[in-house]
Amino acid sequence: MKWTNPYRASVFTASLAILASCSSESTREEASNVSESALNPDCFIEHPENPIITSGDFSAELSLTLSTWNDPHVMKEGNTYYMYASSDDHFNHDIKIYRLSSTDGVQWQPDPAHPVLEKSPGEWDRQSTETPAVIKLAGTYHMFWTGYADYTNVTDFKIGHATSLDGVTWVKDENFLIGPSAPLAAPNLAFDQYVVAEPAPVVFKDMIYLYFSALGINAELGTTLQVIGLITSSDGVHWTAPQPVIIPDQSLYPRGSPTYYKGYSTPHAVVLDQQLYLFFDVVRTNEADTQFSQQNIHHAVSANGIDGWKQAEKAIIDYRDAAWTEDEVRSPAVYLEGDRLLLWYAGHSLSPLSLGIGFATCQR
Repeated sequence: MKWTNPYRASVFTASLAILASCSSESTREEASNVSESALNPDCFIEHPENPIITSGDFSAELSLTLSTWNDPHVMKEGNTYYMYASSDDHFNHDIKIYRLSSTDGVQWQPDPAHPVLEKSPGEWDRQSTETPAVIKLAGTYHMFWTGYADYTNVTDFKIGHATSLDGVTWVKDENFLIGPSAPLAAPNLAFDQYVVAEPAPVVFKDMIYLYFSALGINAELGTTLQVIGLITSSDGVHWTAPQPVIIPDQSLYPRGSPTYYKGYSTPHAVVLDQQLYLFFDVVRTNEADTQFSQQNIHHAVSANGIDGWKQAEKAIIDYRDAAWTEDEVRSPAVYLEGDRLLLWYAGHSLSPLSLGIGFATCQR
């Protein structure tokens, strides 16, 4: 999961540790339509001034005591980049979504100087809104986000949907779009039983493909596993049933001893060379399942966006690559511009405690 407050990781794992000893049916990826990635993970060059956005930036403009930037999602219209990102005010757990603009992808400013989406009192997202992701289809902007009423209970997390004509003023749906299938029930073999969060929409073949992070119990492994799920829609109103599409490759990130990788989190989807690429971070826990650490940014590719996923053999970015991500690296956002891939991502350090957003480029 993405955390605006790094200490929320312990809350997440503590609330789910009891599930680790249960078992359920696992779902395997289809072997058909297997794709090969044309992207070399080593091609990304990190910006020398990373992080390009850090804690405290734009606090005065936004009337915040201390901004805590996280969860970037970037799109471009004309000559302007627009970043939707989340921040609370000095870890007060009231996370809101802001829009920033830039002409070069490096220097940003609030646009507008207020949140574009925030909690709705008395509703399912009454505590916070975070992990924004925005697409445009047939002249309408669609935003998806993670919302909840209680940040200490991850089974309460759900994904919302809103629409806009200008990317600034948003109208939320009356209810959330998708949530965990049965978080309080006995294990029921669903890949999304306990947690659904972190939306990753993309327009592919004139449809909205909405990927998301999900947690259930994998029978083959005998413990919880965080995977990537999918729903699709032609209009943003009617959606297909949720299905799992990417199960973490156990040869790369084994769930068991000694590494204890939890799975994949915070996906981002982009179409490259008429194929669907997913970027995501890799979560690591411990034997007791009491830790939650996002340690790598990885990617996978599929010809149809549903099955035949080829997971890259190595990560794009490791949390140990830079001092500002010495505790975590997460939340990738990718944009294709000509023959360059632009990558924004979040991370934080603990000494001193500081959240930030970094930037890297890849010449294809």
